[in-house]
Amino acid sequence: MTKKDYEAIANCFHPFTEKADGIRMIGSATAFAAMLILYFEDDNPRFDRTKFLKWAGFNLEQCEDISEMIDWKDEDRE
Repeated sequence: MTKKDYEAIANCFHPFTEKADGIRMIGSATAFAAMLILYFEDDNPRFDRTKFLKWAGFNLEQCEDISEMIDWKDEDRE
């Protein structure tokens, strides 16, 4: 995959990270982001998790939740 691919996928999260009709849809978006990050990091050792989350529009609290999910998944993979 290329940087262009990663940016395109990150843009798909904007409906989940922005308020739509006063409702923030974050639960499934954060879990999906965590799974994508694990895949992207396996695919590309230079993948930048921080840039991806920034491009996707996640806030700090969401980034922390995603990092916790990734740490938990990493423990399962060992």
